[in-house]
Amino acid sequence: MRTRMVLTATILIVAAAVAAYGQPRVVQIGGAAGDFSWSEVRQEAVALDDTTAPGALQPRELRPWENIMVGPGVFANIFGLSWAEGQTTGKAFGFQAGVDPRFWHGGYSREEAVIIDGDPETAISLRQLVGDGPISTFNQILRLQEEIWTFDLVLETPVNRILFFPRQSGVDKRGIPNKQGSPQAYRLSIQNEAEEFLLEGSEPIPKKTLATVIEETKSNAKSQVDVSFPLQPARFIRLDLSLADQFYSMAEFQAYGEGVPTNVHYVSTAIPLDEPVNLGEITYSFRSLRRDREADALVEDPEGVARLLLETRSGTDDTPLSHYIVDDFGRDKEVTESEWRRAALPRRESLSVRYPNQRSVILDDETNWSPWSSPYRSPNQLNRSPDGRQYLQFRATFLTDDVLSIGRLDSLQFEVSPLLASSLVGEVSLADAAPTATTTEAQPAEFPIGERRQLYFDIAADFASDSQGFDAVRLTVPFGTRFEGLRMGDADLVSVVPDSVWPGDGIAIDGELFVFFTSNRVSRSNDIPVRIDLETSLFTSSTIFAGEVIDSASDNLPQSVNGGNARDDVPTNSLQVFSRDARTTVLDGVRLMQSVLTPNGDRVNDEIRVEFSVLFVNQADVTVKIYDVAGRYIALLAAENRGRSTQQVSWDGLDDNRTLVPPGLYLLLVEVNTQRETAQRLLTVPVVY
Repeated sequence: MRTRMVLTATILIVAAAVAAYGQPRVVQIGGAAGDFSWSEVRQEAVALDDTTAPGALQPRELRPWENIMVGPGVFANIFGLSWAEGQTTGKAFGFQAGVDPRFWHGGYSREEAVIIDGDPETAISLRQLVGDGPISTFNQILRLQEEIWTFDLVLETPVNRILFFPRQSGVDKRGIPNKQGSPQAYRLSIQNEAEEFLLEGSEPIPKKTLATVIEETKSNAKSQVDVSFPLQPARFIRLDLSLADQFYSMAEFQAYGEGVPTNVHYVSTAIPLDEPVNLGEITYSFRSLRRDREADALVEDPEGVARLLLETRSGTDDTPLSHYIVDDFGRDKEVTESEWRRAALPRRESLSVRYPNQRSVILDDETNWSPWSSPYRSPNQLNRSPDGRQYLQFRATFLTDDVLSIGRLDSLQFEVSPLLASSLVGEVSLADAAPTATTTEAQPAEFPIGERRQLYFDIAADFASDSQGFDAVRLTVPFGTRFEGLRMGDADLVSVVPDSVWPGDGIAIDGELFVFFTSNRVSRSNDIPVRIDLETSLFTSSTIFAGEVIDSASDNLPQSVNGGNARDDVPTNSLQVFSRDARTTVLDGVRLMQSVLTPNGDRVNDEIRVEFSVLFVNQADVTVKIYDVAGRYIALLAAENRGRSTQQVSWDGLDDNRTLVPPGLYLLLVEVNTQRETAQRLLTVPVVY
C-alpha cells in the first residue's frame, strides 16, 4: 500500500515550484460529468440499476407487484438473467453455476419452461402422480418421488410471497375445468445456503426438503395457491408434490418480494488511462437509502447497513480475460475472444469428453494483469494495484444485511499521474551475502527470524525523455527497522548524506521510513542506482519490503518499486525476505539496552529499557513486571495486547506507588501469553545511586 507523503516541520525540504508537467488527474466513472458512464465500461453487472438515479449505480430494487421469475430478455428472470433448464449446466453453453439461474424437476418433461414464461395460458400437460404404479403414458402418469420442482435464483433474493396456479380457462382431457387442476398436496420450502445436493450434478432420491418450510398441506382446494410469509432472502425455492397421489397441472409459478438482493456485483472492462501511470487515491460517494412507503420514494437512511467493497487490478493490455479452447491433444489453448466464440459448443450428450476445437474455460488474465487487490472498504484510500500500467479494472460488490437497505454508488474516481521513471525495480539483499559477478538464478534473502541483520535495499530506474525523476524514497518495513545510510552509484557505490530522514532518529514509525536526497536527485541526466542500508528483524516467515519513489518538487504521485534486477552483483531480484528457520517460541531477542539503572535525575541512565521481539502471532498478551530478589512484586511496566514486532519497555526505578526503590538487584520478567504457549524471560537489573 502506498501512502501520500505529508511534509511536516520535521522534514526539512525546500520544495521547488510545482512543475506543470505531471499533475495528477482524476478518471471518473458515473456521476453527472464522469469520463465514463457505468454502461460504457460494464463487463458484467448482475442485478444492478443505473437508470433510477442518473449517473448512479445501485442494486435493482424489487417492487411488491413484480414477479421475480419473469423479466426482460428471452426466458429470463426479473434481473435479465436467462434461465438454464436442468440441474447441470455448462459455461460453454452460456450458463455458469452460481452465475445464471436454474430450474429442474424429476419428471424430465419437455414442457417445463412454460411455468415461468409469464403467460397464464401456457401450461404443462395434466399429470397423474402415483406412488408405485407403472409409468404408462409419457408425461401423464409419473411416480411421486420424481415430481419435485427446484428453482435456483442464484442471488439471495428478498422473497415474501409465492403464487402458483393452473390455467384459469378451458377444460382438461377429462372434461374438468383447468382451474381445478391445482395440486391438492404440496410442501413449499426455501433456503439460502448452497449445499452440495443443490449444486451441479444430480440429487439422490428421496430429495430433501429445504431449510425453511413455508407451507405444507394435503388438502388444498384453492385454484390459485397464494402463500405469504415474512420477507427474507432466499436463493433456492422447492415445490414438493410427492406427498400424495394426485392429478395436477400448472400454468405459472411466481415469486414476489421487495428490497434488494444481499450481494450483487459490478465488474468493469479494462479502463484506458492513455499511458502508463502512477495510481493515487480512490474516492467515491456511497450512501444507504430506504424506501419511504408514504412518499413511495427512496430517501437517505443514516442508520442503513448497506456497504460497498471495491477491488482493483491493473494491466498492460485491454483484455483482462483469457479465453481457451481444446486443442488436438485435449489440452487448453489460449485464443482470442472472437476465436473462442467461433469454436464449437460441447456436446450435451458427452459433456465429459473434450473434443478438439470446442470451447473451454474463460479465466482472468494473470500474465498481463495483476491479481485483484484486497478490498477497499471506505473511500479516500490509495490504490493498491501496481503502477506503471495503462489499464485499470475494478470490481464493486454491494452488500447488505437488511434487504430494505439499498446502497447507491453516485460516482467513483481514480487519481492518476504520469510516471516518475519509465521503469523502476528494486531488490533486498543481506549485507553479508557474497557478491556475485553475474546472477544466473534468483536467490531470495534469508536469515533467522528474530535476529537483527543488515540489509541493502537497491533501486534502479530507467527514464524516458519526459520522465520527471525523483528525490525521495518511502519504505514500508518491519517494526523497529533502522536507517543506516544512503549510497549511490553503479559499480562503485559512494556514501551520500541524505538531505533528511524521517523519523529523525532513523527508526521506522508504523512501519514507515522516508529518505530524502534532493541534492542528488535521480533523473534522466543523473540516472544512478540508489542503495539504502537498513538494520532490521523478521517477525514472520516471509516479509515484503515495499518501496516507492517520490518527487517532492511536484504534486506528482509516488511510484511503487517493483521487484526485479536492480544490481547485477545482487542475486535476489526480489523485495521479499524469508526466515531461515522456524523457532517454536514466540518470545525472542530479550535484552537490556543499558547495563545499570541510576535514577538520580542527571539524565544519564535515569531509565533502563528492555527490548524483546514477539514472533509469529498477530496478537499476544504481553506483560513486563519488576520483582525484588526475594520475589516480591514491585511494579507493572506493561500489560497489553501486542502482535509480532520488536518492542521496548522502560523502567524509571519507581514502584506502583510512584516511590523510588532502594539500591540493589531487581528482577525484570517479560511474559508473552498466547493460546498455545506462555513464554518467559527473566533479567537482572542493578539499581545504583
